[in-house]
Amino acid sequence: MEMASPRHLVARASATILLSAWFLGLLPPAAGSEVPPPAVSLVGIDETALAPGGVPRLRAAPDGVALARTAWSRSVRVCSPDGFTMAGLAWRQSGDSPVPARVTWSGGTSGRARLVADPDEGPDPGSPDDDGMEGTPPVWTGEARCLAVRLRLPARESLEGIRAVFVDTSGGDPSFLQRAGDLLAHAWGLAAAPFTASSADAAPQQPPIITRAQWGADEKLRRCGPDHAPALKMAHVHHTVASNAYSRAKADDLIRGIYAYHVKGRKFCDIAYNFLIDRFGRIYEGRYGGLDQPVIGAHAMGFNTGSTGVAALGTFTSTHPPKRVVSAFKRLLAWRLDAAHLRPTGWATMTSGGGSSTKYEKGRVVSLPVISGHRDTGLTSCPGAKLYAKLKTIRTGAELRGSPKIWDPLVTPNPAPAGTTQLQLGATLSQEMDWTIEIYSSALPTAAFKRFAGRGSEVVATWDRTGDDPLAPPAPAGVYQVYFRASEAGLAATEAVVTLTLY
Repeated sequence: MEMASPRHLVARASATILLSAWFLGLLPPAAGSEVPPPAVSLVGIDETALAPGGVPRLRAAPDGVALARTAWSRSVRVCSPDGFTMAGLAWRQSGDSPVPARVTWSGGTSGRARLVADPDEGPDPGSPDDDGMEGTPPVWTGEARCLAVRLRLPARESLEGIRAVFVDTSGGDPSFLQRAGDLLAHAWGLAAAPFTASSADAAPQQPPIITRAQWGADEKLRRCGPDHAPALKMAHVHHTVASNAYSRAKADDLIRGIYAYHVKGRKFCDIAYNFLIDRFGRIYEGRYGGLDQPVIGAHAMGFNTGSTGVAALGTFTSTHPPKRVVSAFKRLLAWRLDAAHLRPTGWATMTSGGGSSTKYEKGRVVSLPVISGHRDTGLTSCPGAKLYAKLKTIRTGAELRGSPKIWDPLVTPNPAPAGTTQLQLGATLSQEMDWTIEIYSSALPTAAFKRFAGRGSEVVATWDRTGDDPLAPPAPAGVYQVYFRASEAGLAATEAVVTLTLY
């Protein structure tokens, strides 16, 4: 009798374990199961109560609070009507100075944090996400009831409409059986890891991603969008400035809280980030609109269009990111950038959309690493010094993970003006491979109009608009699809498609 391979034995064992776990009710709820949405309370703070004694207020700013010089405000106590597990502060501001805040919380649990309205996320000016609200990042408090708040008010800038944003995620706490299922899945991942294909043996595959339905996103909460860019050009790495001590069972609570805070408190369309990674290395779908689509987020002011934002759930200013977090960045970006045919160690040309928290004025053309930290474009410390120091490792790891790859497929000029008789077609390959280019007319998509083939680490071809049929006339004006394909030793790179317009 033929012996089963170790991989097949593991698969059979896993099926038995998972079936038994399902029968016993140990698995987490299936995608789409009901998770109570976070409750959000907005409680206004009296600006006059914040004004410190002995510091002149500006008469030219009748609304809100504006001081003649920078000073810490008085401490103001503000309570949620029903309790909260996450909180932050939001306001409208006449300038763009950073506003640090000191908050303490009490009632159930107690603690303190120093928050800075450092732009760890931000919409592009004039975008649907831009409602003019400023604010601190949200802080995870655990179950609490009241905050004591102090703000370091900037000189000669008014803050008005100041409010505490309380988010209560406690309704989504997992049951004992759900937590047991999470532990079971974790144990299975450890057992199966030695039998999975290595990254060198296969092209980058989409890693396991916890969907919005699975982490309990309330889709009725979204205010607008999604909006898509013409193409993805780069990725921004962030941290959420949240707790580093949350449990595996609480990670999705944090994400639901951030989602609610971004929409209700900051008035974004949706959660700011395209993806999130928790401290256990699990990857979550962020903003709605398609995992492999160039969805425009609200994570890097002035540079959201054409970038994807990936946020580590935690604070990594002085704390090193766990190895599994760095590994998750490599897995995610290897797949996401390969889907867009971007080289992880390459460079992107971006045009700034401007904004108060960007380093570059509107219209400035900037060359950036394809994988950048938020601080590379924004006036921020995000993603924290310790995570930022890992970007080189993430870039290299993402590039080496999976093989082979097609990078930067290009057709020039595109669109091609009337009378153009020479078009350059090219791409870079991750290794020497057999490659082909096939050009199809949208008017006749079943048969290739022109085909090129070659071998090497570069794809280079010149098209004079003639077809493979020597009797056929040159390619007429219209829309064409140019397919780049490459393979080596039976392994195929992800196909690249460029839409070409001929006039």
